[in-house]
Amino acid sequence: MTLAATPPLFDGPEDRNGRRNRDEVLFWAHYLNGRLGPVPEGPLAVVGNFNLDPDRGDGLRAAAAEVLAHPRLQDPLSARPTARFRSVGDMRISYVLPSVDLTVTGADVMSPEEQTGRHRLLWVNMSLDEGRSEEQAQVPAPAPQPAGSAETLAEAR
Repeated sequence: MTLAATPPLFDGPEDRNGRRNRDEVLFWAHYLNGRLGPVPEGPLAVVGNFNLDPDRGDGLRAAAAEVLAHPRLQDPLSARPTARFRSVGDMRISYVLPSVDLTVTGADVMSPEEQTGRHRLLWVNMSLDEGRSEEQAQVPAPAPQPAGSAETLAEAR
């Protein structure tokens, strides 16, 4: 399931973009909870640009925090910055959030020196282990590794 939410900036005092961003991000929590139809079954991942950091910056940050805290999702890149803006510095605005029934075997955020632009490339390797018990599915994902180089990425594949 993918998204590219509206930036919560560039509007007036009515905060139309901020509210639209909040609604676009919260859509996924509502969808996973079954508020918009049947609860989705099976393994899934929410992947995309929330344009919203749960801890800093403009925007209605509680929306990102709610999706990140969803009990069906795990966050293998917790608190890792995914973009750098000249005006505010590092922020976490892009996400790969696999469901807890997927096993995360690796995850990283590419360092800014390896890319151009303000957004960083994220990757998460996941495996489907159909024999995994519900108790095992609740075990947190492995701690993220330090930002790697292109060679590290190639080795991880």
